Amino acid sequence: MGHFLHHYLGENPWYLVGGLGLVAAGFLIALRVTQDGRHLIRALAAIGLAALVLVVEQVWVTEAERIEWVVHDLADAVSRSDGDRVLALMDDHVSFSMKGNNLGKELDVAAIREALKDVTFDWLHVSHLSTSAGEQTRRGTAEFRVGVSGTYQMSQMSQAARNFAAPGTEWSLGFRKTPSGDWKILRITALAVPPYAMLSPMFRYKEPSDPAPAASASGPETPEPLRTSPPARVRPFGRGRGR
Repeated sequence: MGHFLHHYLGENPWYLVGGLGLVAAGFLIALRVTQDGRHLIRALAAIGLAALVLVVEQVWVTEAERIEWVVHDLADAVSRSDGDRVLALMDDHVSFSMKGNNLGKELDVAAIREALKDVTFDWLHVSHLSTSAGEQTRRGTAEFRVGVSGTYQMSQMSQAARNFAAPGTEWSLGFRKTPSGDWKILRITALAVPPYAMLSPMFRYKEPSDPAPAASASGPETPEPLRTSPPARVRPFGRGRGR
């Protein structure tokens, strides 16, 4: 019963609202046929219940809806190239992976902020967003598609820029609920990206705490699956304005 109320009142009330609307329509038809005033009272009661369900849905904010807000806030921050705001939505330790290849390494989130400085976003749209949240585990997930276009500054010295567009990338995020009640991004997974997308400037790994001499000279490590495209064909991936 609790799950029923949580889903059909707090998250998706339209089944109940639609059903009550059909009931009200049925009573109104019966009123016209029989001229029995009791059917009008029943129709008004069904309409009132439908209105009450919508009010409850607006007042009752679920944890899944809070995760939706974080996703939309993230999209807006990225579209404005606001790296500080993006990092404020992330956990202190964030992992990155490609679909089917869990790399299990921690991101250098500062690289995201630096990469955003070189990107101007024209358009971004988040669609097919689905979220879930565990009350006991304090963990949540979000899966969605992103369409984006914009311009990437290739070199500050030459002012060379390149346009990019990615109409249908797919992403999954993992979340952790903090003691203060905020949901923070704990995991980023690229489910589907174009073969020409260049993710390495934005998604780089932290150096190990005790790096080997060779690793310390090479800087932050680039995720292996992201080194697949020839440099001449590489285009950056980003997000642009819009929802």
